[in-house]
Amino acid sequence: MLQSWEEFLGIWSSLTLPDLCPVTSAPLTLADAVQLIDVGTFSFNASDNQDSDPFSAVQDEDGVWFVADAGSNSIIRVSRNGKNMSVFAKFSPFANPIPVGPPMVDPVPTGIVAIPKYGGFLVTTLTGFPFLGGKAGIYHVDRSGNVSPYLLGLTLLTDIAMDKFKNIYVAQFGTFSLAGGFAFGSGQVIKIRNGKIIDTVATGYGPGSGITLNASGDKFYVTSLFTGELFESGIPAEEPANSLVSLETRGIENKLLWSLTAYPNPATDFVQINWTAPDKDIRFDIEMVDMAGRTWYQQNNVNSSNPDHRIQLEHMVSGNYLVKLKSNQGTEIQKISIRK
Repeated sequence: MLQSWEEFLGIWSSLTLPDLCPVTSAPLTLADAVQLIDVGTFSFNASDNQDSDPFSAVQDEDGVWFVADAGSNSIIRVSRNGKNMSVFAKFSPFANPIPVGPPMVDPVPTGIVAIPKYGGFLVTTLTGFPFLGGKAGIYHVDRSGNVSPYLLGLTLLTDIAMDKFKNIYVAQFGTFSLAGGFAFGSGQVIKIRNGKIIDTVATGYGPGSGITLNASGDKFYVTSLFTGELFESGIPAEEPANSLVSLETRGIENKLLWSLTAYPNPATDFVQINWTAPDKDIRFDIEMVDMAGRTWYQQNNVNSSNPDHRIQLEHMVSGNYLVKLKSNQGTEIQKISIRK
């Protein structure tokens, strides 16, 4: 049995081309699960706020599971066989420093990693609405469930990974503003050692929620929510001038073969889309999503030979959106505002 997502990626990255050939067997579904551990129901019933969102999990050296529940603001301990559960640690809300939003803000624990040799756990927090910058952090949870700050002053963290040297990599989901929502391209990967920031090793993607390392610890993988892509990058040198990687830019330079124009911007009644493509028979999908990732418009299997497309906006509300052209050759994105 695989013990972790990192172990899975290590096996995946070692496969050769013949190993990756398509197979005819159907993908597994929930009906194929050999065991169901209902952490959500337990956590909901044990919570102080009647909420549960099991966000991530890790096993310790004994195979015991520890689940970060973003809804109940707690860590749930689950025995190896899944039959016994308990609330292992709780995260307390903090006072909202601005007049917008609730008086108290939830910490929202998200990613969790186990420190080797029974050193406890490191847990990232996202924080709830109004998603203020600088209010998230990394917390140490010892083997008795005591919570203490490890590194504070961070923003909207959703995942964490640790290499064999105990370097920490955290994923900043993005940044948020009340006027524009989550900002496109505001994801970051931050490297940390001994409770101190070493460098920002990647930026310019996402928002993106997930991060993991390969088995050898020399590459990291991050997910980009709005583009629906998984980025891979080598762990850069620690010199700040050489280490920053703009993942979204790198992906566009290597992959995309056409250009996209969307206008007027801002738009009121419609958005006109034009594109140029080197091949006349490219098929792609057109999507328009808001800054929360919700799809407001979608047209599939569009032929690039007719480079004009109009989206009527009568059903859409004011705000910022992303227009996306997606094909097996890549994704082109343009941000556009709707003002009504």
